[in-house]
Amino acid sequence: MRVTVNRDEFYSLLSLASEVVTPKNPLAILVNVYLSVSEDGLVIIQGYNGEHGIKVEMTGEVTESGTILLHARKLFDVVSHISTPRIVLATEEEGNPYEVTITSPENKHIYYKLHGSYAENFPTFQEYTWENYISLSQESLRELIEMTEYAVAQETSKIFFLGFYVEESMEGWLSMVTTDGRRLALLSREYEEKKGDIGGNVIVPASLMRIVKKALSTGEVRLALRGQNVFFKIGNIYFFSSLLEGKFPNYRDVLPSMIQHTLQIPTKDFRDQLESVAVMSEGDVQKIIFDVQRNLLTLSSVHAIYGEAKASLDIEYDDEPLQFALNYKHLMDFLRVVKSEKVTLHIKSPESAMQFTLEGDEHFIYLVMPIRTL
Repeated sequence: MRVTVNRDEFYSLLSLASEVVTPKNPLAILVNVYLSVSEDGLVIIQGYNGEHGIKVEMTGEVTESGTILLHARKLFDVVSHISTPRIVLATEEEGNPYEVTITSPENKHIYYKLHGSYAENFPTFQEYTWENYISLSQESLRELIEMTEYAVAQETSKIFFLGFYVEESMEGWLSMVTTDGRRLALLSREYEEKKGDIGGNVIVPASLMRIVKKALSTGEVRLALRGQNVFFKIGNIYFFSSLLEGKFPNYRDVLPSMIQHTLQIPTKDFRDQLESVAVMSEGDVQKIIFDVQRNLLTLSSVHAIYGEAKASLDIEYDDEPLQFALNYKHLMDFLRVVKSEKVTLHIKSPESAMQFTLEGDEHFIYLVMPIRTL
């Protein structure tokens, strides 16, 4: 095997493939990336961790075709320390056929040798023929992920809380819903095309979606389902993953059926004042108390040892006074990704789930459960 590739493109694709590879996988073969070089100039990098797989494609100047397994982290470390425009990967002409030298045409002083291994036992990448799929813009998919990923559970025995519930909520619209049992985020966006029948509603692992998000730029992305697997195609980047099992809760049942109070809150002021009072919050549940008066919101927190903090901001509200408490982290996770100038807080009662929406976007909902104030 001998191939010359563009260093920056190879580095970018290798970085993405390395995201899938688990450094301490119990199956030793899965700490590697699969490198394939064809006579027609096609260079393929694959990674697999037992649940998710990735395949990336690029072209290179191929002198000799071949395949090999290389340690993902070590190969990435080597390439990251090379700054020349091109790199050459070649197996030894004599001796060990599973040793790869890495050099550069622009700098003769660069020389690395990596020990590789036999590639034929690497798990086969699950290909998809793309006869049935939904396509949407990469910008829309990035927004769907960013506006919901913070509500995914970090640790739970309920596996379905560890993923994104994906459904075609209505003809032409793709929705993603996440929840950890204490909060819920929902966003819907129009897709561009649907070809064939893509199947039912599914739960996609959050660990895959975070890697998919890193692959997004501009252009089209395709999403498909087959059996218990989900597939993504982003240009020359392909992903597959097993789906999460379990029944996702019917999120429509928890949406407030009747709204009694509505607050219009400027996003930046809300975020800034939350941060200022959070310095006095304590414990895992950083409780922020909301005191709502006519056109005024006062935020406060109390620390049993160090004291208390208060901050106020002007809002649009013309109703009876209210008081309730919310988790600081639940609020900031949401506010950090909000781009609209105002958020709207809909309240059924101080004891019920608080519903946030965005100015100018009726397709987003964020629910947060209140905390007892006493």
